[in-house]
Amino acid sequence: MRKNLPVTDVEHTFDERASIVSKTDLKGRITYVNKTFVEVSGFSEEELIGAPHNIVRHPDMPPAAFEDLWRTLKAGRPWKGMVKNRCKNGDYYWVEANANPIREDGRIIGYMSLRTKPSRAQIEAAERAYKAFREGTARGLAVREGRIVRTGIPGMLARLRNPSIRLRLSAVVLLLTITAVIGSTAALNGMRHSNQALATVYDDRLVPTGQISDILERVMENRGYLLDAVNRPTSERIRENTARIEANREQISAIWKQYMETYLTAEEKRLAERWAADRTHFVRNGLNAGIDALRDGKLEEARRIAYEVMEPAYEPVKQGAAALKQLQLEVAETAYKSASADYAATRNWIAIGLILALAAAVGVAVLIVRGITGALREAMLVAEGVSSGNLKMKIDVRREDELGRLMQSLKNMVGNLVGISNDLSTTSNRIADRARQIAQGNDSLNQRTEEQASSLEETASSMEQMTSTVKQNADNAQQANQLAMNASDQAERGGEVVESTIAAMGEINESSRRIADIIGVIDELAFQTNLLALNAAVEAARAGEQGRGFAVVAGEVRNLAQRSAESAREIKGLIEDSVSKVEQGSELVDASGRTLHEIVGGVKMVNDIVADIASASQEQSVGIEQVNKAVMQMDEMTQQNAALVEQAAEASRSLQDEAVYLARLTGFFKY
Repeated sequence: MRKNLPVTDVEHTFDERASIVSKTDLKGRITYVNKTFVEVSGFSEEELIGAPHNIVRHPDMPPAAFEDLWRTLKAGRPWKGMVKNRCKNGDYYWVEANANPIREDGRIIGYMSLRTKPSRAQIEAAERAYKAFREGTARGLAVREGRIVRTGIPGMLARLRNPSIRLRLSAVVLLLTITAVIGSTAALNGMRHSNQALATVYDDRLVPTGQISDILERVMENRGYLLDAVNRPTSERIRENTARIEANREQISAIWKQYMETYLTAEEKRLAERWAADRTHFVRNGLNAGIDALRDGKLEEARRIAYEVMEPAYEPVKQGAAALKQLQLEVAETAYKSASADYAATRNWIAIGLILALAAAVGVAVLIVRGITGALREAMLVAEGVSSGNLKMKIDVRREDELGRLMQSLKNMVGNLVGISNDLSTTSNRIADRARQIAQGNDSLNQRTEEQASSLEETASSMEQMTSTVKQNADNAQQANQLAMNASDQAERGGEVVESTIAAMGEINESSRRIADIIGVIDELAFQTNLLALNAAVEAARAGEQGRGFAVVAGEVRNLAQRSAESAREIKGLIEDSVSKVEQGSELVDASGRTLHEIVGGVKMVNDIVADIASASQEQSVGIEQVNKAVMQMDEMTQQNAALVEQAAEASRSLQDEAVYLARLTGFFKY
């Protein structure tokens, strides 16, 4: 994170009506600043344009705030928060920043920030919070879209206290959905209870009633089978009826077992036990005893048991069955009434719940509509105020939902309009001042142009005289140039002669040197001849008398060699003396040649200079003619400029009128 230093403890304040506006590209480089930004920050516009926006970042700002800023803006959402900025000289100033993405054709192309002066309470709260973030004591706090919020459950509860419109509408829909679900569930439960009650009536009342009737019917069949066997006592009939009675007894036992497995009330259980005892007495003392008597062949005993024991025992069985059936009807009626009461209660509770839920939904909807219409009414008042030119209105953003963002956008719009209006007013005043200055300058320029025109006329006449003089100088320079060229040619020819002489002297000097070399060779030969003669004399002396003649010849040769050496030395001396004199003459000729070359060079330089003078004079003559023409053209242009100056003066006066009109237009806004 960039850390701008140094900093001071001096707070820089600005007008509460002022708006600091800037724009950046997607990388945070500044692309636009208004005059207020320049005045408050202390940086020049040249220093700000193209620089990263954190050039004004104060070291006291926690990194979490700017991380939240860029995270929010890159997500395409607006950001509003407190920011402490640093001036160029190290002072600081607090702003309430409102940053928004700039969209073009649905794409984000940059960001715009509108900053206004915050209240002292906002500054103190931000200082406390940012200090906690810097010192690492901001536990349970976070920055969300510029606001300092609590995290965890407290933060969730705080957000629920100020829900968004979307959340409120979702809550209404959810409430209606929950109401529908609860109502449907309650209705289903009621239906299930009713169904269970009906199932209970069927399983525990209707089925047992049928079972009791079935048992009673089979008891009656057994009674009839015994009476039939007693009244028509054949062995076959006794056997068949006895088998039928046994089959019914087994079925009665099975049915009774099923009946006893159903739900029995206390009264029903008592009656069932009594009925079972009556049936046992009927079967044991009447039915079974009669069958045993028939099997034993005791027909009269069997008839007596049938009519005197079984028949009286049957009556309690029949009455017990009737009592149980009546009890089943009474219990079924009670269950039906209970189910009906439960259904009515469930229906009533469902109705009450629906009414309460609908009332709550209507109440929430009314609150939402009231809140929306109230905020829209405030937005409409702001729009009407802007349309009437009133930019002094105080816009308080008290909500944090979508309508709060709408009001914040309107506040940003008004702030931008204030900034633009301020800039327009300042610019129009400057244009008016510049227009007055231009008008005054044009008047002065017009006067100076007239004076310059008269001066140019005098200059033109002087230039004509100068032109004739320069032409005469050019002619004289041309003649001098011709004479200098002739002298240069003569000097060049003299130089060529001297060069030839120098070449001849060099050849003579070279020949003398070659002669001296030859004489040296002769001298060397004489020395060697003399040496040979000495050797021959020595050999002749060794030979004695025989070598005497050879010694004489050797002596003559030595004499000749000595004379040749002496002559060679004399010639060599003469030649060396000639060579030295030739060398001296050659050096003198060389010096003369160099001097003559210098003279030729000087003459050439003079010739070149004279030629340059002549050329320059010619060019000067041409140039002066051109200057003369230019002066004449300047005279014409000056006359034209005078007319243009008059037109410019008229244009500047018109510009001044336009500036006044522009100032009057910007004065439409009150801020």
